[in-house]
Amino acid sequence: MTSRFEVFPADLGRMVDFHTRVMGFELVRDERGTPSPYVALGRGQVHAGAAQRPPVAEPRCAARPRASS
Repeated sequence: MTSRFEVFPADLGRMVDFHTRVMGFELVRDERGTPSPYVALGRGQVHAGAAQRPPVAEPRCAARPRASS
């Protein structure tokens, strides 16, 4: 059985660095220099894909809602 997940980070370089250096993933596909930046990583039966998230126009809108007391 394989597991696959996709994430959409603001900084693909940091995502690749963390997953390869800390989590032991291997960079399988690197398209960071293209108009639609994307990377694929793998570790055994786990596969991860990451597409560059476009900048948020209004940073306040990207904040997670907080629970009210």
